Amino acid sequence: MKSVHDQFFGKLVPYNISQCRLWHVPAILESGWVIFTWDMLSKTIYILDATSGLSSQLKKRHEMVADKLHVALFACILNFFQKWHVDCSNWRKKFPFLMTSIFPKNQSGVCALHVARHFNGTSLEEILTHDGITRERGFLLHQILVIKGNISNLPQTQQDALGSN
Repeated sequence: MKSVHDQFFGKLVPYNISQCRLWHVPAILESGWVIFTWDMLSKTIYILDATSGLSSQLKKRHEMVADKLHVALFACILNFFQKWHVDCSNWRKKFPFLMTSIFPKNQSGVCALHVARHFNGTSLEEILTHDGITRERGFLLHQILVIKGNISNLPQTQQDALGSN
């Protein structure tokens, strides 16, 4: 229970999580990575899957996963917060298609990270295209490599490519 508690109040959460409008939960499913986003203002769960055409069967599976995650999320909220500003009932689910293309399963992780970073509750602030996915991968790699506390030394070719000294 401590590890779950630390995701709400740990030293890596330097803000009041109860003031957040959008809560993103990534999940790896049979179809690939999917982002489930809770909008605390509109009481909407957005199911963001860039890798599927969302057949009715896949949509039902995603809804079942969303229901289970919703119960678990609100169990944590009710356990960790004295009073919460939104109740857990009467949430609707939406399946916005935010991409210009459908991406293959092996690119779902990059797509999911992009969606989590750029979804503003109604649309993507930056669209990911097939041409842009290589750039996105490079950006994510750079973010990982320069993360605070990373003490590894990169080979000179990677340093040159990233423009780091």
